[in-house]
Formats: sequence, C-alpha cells, structure tokens
Amino acid sequence: MSSPPATNKRDTAHQTARGFSIRTRLIALVLAALLPALGAALWVVNLTHRLEREASARLLEKTTQALSMVLDRELTPRADATRVLPGDLQRIIDAQHLAHDWRAAIIDRQGRVVARHPNQPEYTGQLITPELQAHIGARREGLLDTVSLDGQPVTIYFSTSPQGWTYVTGMSRERFQGLVPRAVWHVGMALWLLLVVSLLGAVWVARGIVRPIQTIKQMALDLREGRRVASERTGLLECDEVALAMDEATRAIHEARDELERQVSAAVERTRQLEQHVSHNQRVEALGRLTGGLAHEFNNLLGIIGNCAHLMQRQSTAPELTPAIDATLRAVDTGGRLTQHLLRFAGRQSVRPCALSLQQFLPDVSELLRALLGRRIELSTAVDTDTPPVFVDPNELELALINLALNARDAIDGQGHLRLHATLANATECEGLPSAHCVRLTVSDDGPGMEAPIALRVFEPFFSTKPAHEGTGLGLSQVYGFCQQAQGRVWLDSAPRAGTTVTLVLPAHSLAPEAADAALQRRPSIDHARVLLIEDNAALREATQALLHAYGCEVVGAADARDALERLDEPAHFDVVLSDVVMPGDMDGIALATHLRQMLPHLPVVLISGHAGDAPLPPGVPLLHKPCAPEALVAALEQAMAQRTPV
Repeated sequence: MSSPPATNKRDTAHQTARGFSIRTRLIALVLAALLPALGAALWVVNLTHRLEREASARLLEKTTQALSMVLDRELTPRADATRVLPGDLQRIIDAQHLAHDWRAAIIDRQGRVVARHPNQPEYTGQLITPELQAHIGARREGLLDTVSLDGQPVTIYFSTSPQGWTYVTGMSRERFQGLVPRAVWHVGMALWLLLVVSLLGAVWVARGIVRPIQTIKQMALDLREGRRVASERTGLLECDEVALAMDEATRAIHEARDELERQVSAAVERTRQLEQHVSHNQRVEALGRLTGGLAHEFNNLLGIIGNCAHLMQRQSTAPELTPAIDATLRAVDTGGRLTQHLLRFAGRQSVRPCALSLQQFLPDVSELLRALLGRRIELSTAVDTDTPPVFVDPNELELALINLALNARDAIDGQGHLRLHATLANATECEGLPSAHCVRLTVSDDGPGMEAPIALRVFEPFFSTKPAHEGTGLGLSQVYGFCQQAQGRVWLDSAPRAGTTVTLVLPAHSLAPEAADAALQRRPSIDHARVLLIEDNAALREATQALLHAYGCEVVGAADARDALERLDEPAHFDVVLSDVVMPGDMDGIALATHLRQMLPHLPVVLISGHAGDAPLPPGVPLLHKPCAPEALVAALEQAMAQRTPV
C-alpha cells in the first residue's frame, strides 16, 4: 500500500529537480576543456616517443653488430680462446670511441664481464644480473630494459656469437626514450593551462555540490540518531533522490522498530507468563509432595484414634462417654476427608475410574448443586449430544463440581448464574495429554472475577481469598489433583467484573458406561478368622489388632514384609492378610501382595494405606484408605475371604 505514494514522490523529484546532475556537469567540463587537446597531445607524444625509440633501437643494434664484427674478426684467427686476454678485449672496446653515457660490455660463457665501457676495473670479472643471464640463455640477440652494474637504468642490445661471446651495447633509458621536441613542450604548456582552467571549473562545480552534500550528511546524522528525516530539494538530481530514499528509509526504519518493539514486548510477556507457569507448576509439585507426606502420617494418627474410638464405642457401657466418642469419630471423619483432599492434590490418592455418561451424570449432580447454591443462583446444565463418556472416578468428579459450585456461590454473594457445559475438546486442548480424545467441561459464573496474580495461585493448597474462618483453601486444589490424576488438565480464566470460567479437560471413553452391580455377594463371617496384620506403625498396629479382636478375629502382627514372610512359613495358619502399603525395607505392601499372589495364590490379601502412590495393584487385591471405618474394613476382609481359592 506504501509503494504508489513513494513512486509519486520520486517522479515529482525528477520533474522539479533544478540544474544538471553531477555526472553531466563533469563530463561536459572534461569534454569541452581537455578531451581535444589531450587527444592531440597524446598522439604527438606517442608518435615522437615511438620514432625516438625505434631510432635508438636501430642505433643500438647496428653498434652491437659492428662491435661483434670487429671482435669476431679479431678473435676468429685465434683457435684457443684462452689466449685472448681481457686487456685485448678492453682495447677493442675503447677503440670504438663510444659516447661517455653509453654502455658496452663483452661477456663470456659463464656470464662474467670481460671488458666494459666505460672502463671501470672494479666491474670487470663480475657476473651479470640473473635477469640478463635469463634473456641471453633464451635467445641469441634482443633488446632489453635493465639496470647496469653501477645501478643505472639502461636499455641494451645484446648479441651472442657462435664462439659463446656475448656483446652488449646500451644507453641510458632516458636517452633511449628520446628528447621531446619543442612543439611537444608547447602542447604541454597548453595542457597545463587547460588543467588550471579545469581546476577552476572543478572548484565552481564543487561549490554547487557542497550544500547538497552537507544536507545529505545532516540527514544521515539525523537518521543515525533515530530522528525522522524530511527530504529537501538540493538542486542536484542525485542528491534529491538520495534525500527521498533516506526519507523513505527512516519511515521504514521507524515502522520496523515499532513492530520490533511490539514483538519484543509480546515475546517478553510470553516468556514471563511461561516462567510464571513453570514456577507455579514447580511450586505446586513441591507443595504436593509435602502435603502428600503429611497426609500419609496424619492418616496413621487418625487410624489410631479412629480404631480406638470405635473399640471404645463397641465395648463401652458408660452412656456419658457416648457424646465424646461420637465427637471423636466425627473429628476422625473430618480429618480423613481433609487428608483425602490433600492426597488428591498431591496425586497420591488412588481412584476407581470408569466410563461415565455426562448426559446422565450432570443432571443428577445438578440437584445436589442446586441445594448447595440456594434459590438466588440459577444453575443451567448443557451437554452436547455428541459428547462421549469420560473415564473418571464419579465420586471425584462430583466432589470437584461441588467445590467449584461452592466457590462460585461465595464469589457471587447474591443473585447470579452458574453454567455447566460439556462438549468435545478440540485438538489444541488435548495436546500433550495421553488421550487424543477428550471432553471439555466448563463451569462458568457471572461473579466479580479476580485479578491475574490471584488467578495464578488459586490451585495452590491452603490458598484462599476468604477469611481464615470461612475457607480451607483446598477446594480448587482438589479440582487440580482430580484432573491430574485423571490424566487431564484444568485452567481458570477470569478478569475483574468479567466472571470466572474453570475448564476441565478429561479423557473420553469409547465404551458404554459401567452399570452398577447391585447384587450383594454372600460373604463368610469374619468371626474366628485368622488375620496376619502387617503395619510398621506400632501404635496403629496395636489399635487395629484390638479392633479386630473385638470382631472375633485371631490377629498376628508383623512390623514389615520380612517379618510377615517369616510368619507365613505355615500359611495354613492364616485366612487373610491385611497389609500396609508404605513400609520400611526393600519390599513394600504392593510388592509383598504380588509375591504372595505368586507363591500363595489361595491366600487372600487386602491392602490399606494412607496413600498408595501410582504403582499398579496386583489383580484381585483391594485397597482400603486410612482412616478406614470398621464396617468397611470387616466387609473388605469378608469379601476377600469369600473369593479365596481352595487349596
């Protein structure tokens, strides 16, 4: 979109530019002042020099040939060249009466100077230059520019005789080039005058160029400092085009810089959000490990208290103790639910997922939610017809929806709306999850919303915006733990005065929902059952032994897996094994149960733990959660004994 205006500006600059371009002015000046005279002068000088060189070359050639003839005439009668003395050769050269600025020499086969003009004894016997030796070796005669032994630049002509003697004559290179005639000097003076005129014209041209160049320089400085550049007319076409290009460049640079700043700001913001997300996940993971460990130890304490309270309730005959025992059991139940929340957040609470139809589940749970929300908050539920079942624990999903509904009720604090909507999740929402097919369940309210810093911390355990006496800070942490354990994800979108939407992405299930089996199995009585109890916590082991004794069981305690295996040397002494999961040593409860299923498949095993971790359970081995009610414990033992394989 920006090209047509730039083209119009450039065309306008071409049409309105004043004067000629720099190239046009300089070419016109050179053509008008120097070209004709320079061409003629070059022709004359070249012709003169060529003629002088040709004449000098012929003179050197004839002189060398004459010297060669004289020497050949003198040396031919002598059969033995060794009889020739350097003095004889020197007298022959001196007899030629060469000019004082000429050079002549006789060179033997070894490249040594035998005789020379002018006669300078210190050069006699010296070797000629390697350059001259190379030329003499390459051809018999020729013209050559070289340097004499005394360091003078000369032009020589050499000729080699059949006897191996080389005769050289030469003159200074300046003389060889020849003297320029007087007319050439006149031409030189004219060229000098033309040069002066050209310099004056160049000064005039430069004065017309200085101002445009200074303008361009100032524009370049402004561009370097980041200031906007406005193009100005300078009177020169090239400068005007440069100014226009710089104007366009500064505009493009500012636009690119603005865009870069926007992109950098966006990248910084994305990086900040990513760092906050990573930090949040790390903090949640650390808190999850801490709370998981605390919940495990706390469950053991609750198990001791609960078992003792149930034992007192079963055996007490004092009515005045009943309220205290009931209060203790209620406290144990409350503490158990609290630790279950902590374990769900830590991802250490085992669940029993199944295929669950949201078309049936959400309407049923809506009745419970309406009772919690009250009449002033309207609840609406919608499930798309193509929404598949989800593979989750129904109790955990119900608890998550209850926590979300309670948070929405407290946030609305009056009249409002709460909406539940289930539909298929898109590919982006399923990215990174084990299941490629998921269901998106959103819980939206029209409450006041929250600020971003608060929204980042809502899934942390014990974090709450409510007063200390009104909230535990574990509601949304349970939702987070439930989604993590279900191999899904959860996030929250909120803004002040824009309400809050919590999105749960849960794995879909392709099978039909599991039907509840209402048939009750006939179970043998636990009375007189022989139970091997494995618990590393001595106090909890003693309390559980006393409780099972009250139900008529014969109980033998063991502190760890090794102790239990020693007592199982005679497995017929036991009807069922009740084992903790987390125990010291190299074998925990799950490993012990796996070992017993292989070695003693007829012996039933029941596991009980504050948290079982993520390790899979052996087939047919149930898991109870601490603190466990006596009725549930007895029922699990009876059920395991009913499925016992006969020996």
